[in-house]
Amino acid sequence: MQHNIILVGLMGAGKSTIGRHLARKLGLTFYDSDKVIEERTGVSIPTIFAIEGEHGFRDREEQVIAELCSMCGILLATGGGSVLRDANRAHLKTGGCVIYLRATAEQLFQRIKHDKNRPLMQTTTPANTARPAENP
Repeated sequence: MQHNIILVGLMGAGKSTIGRHLARKLGLTFYDSDKVIEERTGVSIPTIFAIEGEHGFRDREEQVIAELCSMCGILLATGGGSVLRDANRAHLKTGGCVIYLRATAEQLFQRIKHDKNRPLMQTTTPANTARPAENP
């Protein structure tokens, strides 16, 4: 049985911030899937999006999530869109206890509106991008 905690939620929900604190408190090793991707590629997430597009980034994300979910004793903060792929959901489900962090659209937008490292927010209507689905 995996003894992992996996945080999911929209961008800006607090997965990385809460994850770091909770991992320290519980004595778990903390991983942020986006940071792992950046460390391995040597470039930022926006650069990956610019060169490979969202699909290329999601391929990298799927590989990292599969690897991290096979580990034991970790707390994983996933990227906001990671749950969109069936393969990721399957890895997360078997990889540990999945916790969904929820915030209002207004809270999400206020937290991320000035963050240039979120390529999906670089639109003409970023507030609409931050809006959660009606029934998560």
